[in-house]
Amino acid sequence: VSALKQIELFKMMHSLHLRNELYKGSTPVALTIALSNFIFFYTLQYLKAVFNQRSASFSISTVAGIVNVLLTNPFWVANLRIVNSSEKKGILRCIKDIIEKEGLSKLWSGTGASLLLVSNPAIQYYFYEKIKGDILRKRGKVLGL
Repeated sequence: VSALKQIELFKMMHSLHLRNELYKGSTPVALTIALSNFIFFYTLQYLKAVFNQRSASFSISTVAGIVNVLLTNPFWVANLRIVNSSEKKGILRCIKDIIEKEGLSKLWSGTGASLLLVSNPAIQYYFYEKIKGDILRKRGKVLGL
């Protein structure tokens, strides 16, 4: 990328910043990420307790991911609308507008694709738990526990 194009890019970013558009939608996205993480890990811990498991199995991680998608998809739909809209509105107002204008079911647009993507964090968390357990067992053997 030439220096001239870089300067143009910085000018454009500065212009977006001055119009308060550079970080447009970042607050609702951050809140939705926090909500999503809470729902996933709370559901995961709940299911582990119900099924009396110390570490997460792949199936428990998958179910936690599915619950997360089904509960947070309306927030992700609203986030996309906020980022792509010229209006300034909060996430709850956006959800209310979608329900009033397009119906409740519109909040679950794209749920099928999101459910397909559940496998990625489920696999990651499953392997994280397995590796953590292996490391802790090895440390216990080394320490004589």
